[in-house]
Amino acid sequence: MGLQSERCRAGSPRLAEAEVDPLAAQVPEWQHDGHTLSRTFPFPRWLPGVAFANAVAWIAHEQDHHPTLTLQYDRVVVSFSTHDVGGLTRNDFVAAARVDAIFRG
Repeated sequence: MGLQSERCRAGSPRLAEAEVDPLAAQVPEWQHDGHTLSRTFPFPRWLPGVAFANAVAWIAHEQDHHPTLTLQYDRVVVSFSTHDVGGLTRNDFVAAARVDAIFRG
């Protein structure tokens, strides 16, 4: 099942450093710096990237956890951070796993 089967929860606390690496191992293509979790998704053209960004927006709406999206011609950069706590929460990793699932199709 894993992270993608979980739901984002309001009030999720900031993760301690020791809690980040085990969660990061479940979304290995994402990079983190302790405050932000990011991944660049490549696309052959602009329109598939737009469709993907819209799918990410739907996940964000449904989970009430919103990323920063950067849409470029051949890529979409998705970045999660829980601003309320000034860093990463479990919600960031849950949302990242859900985004990975739609990218894999």
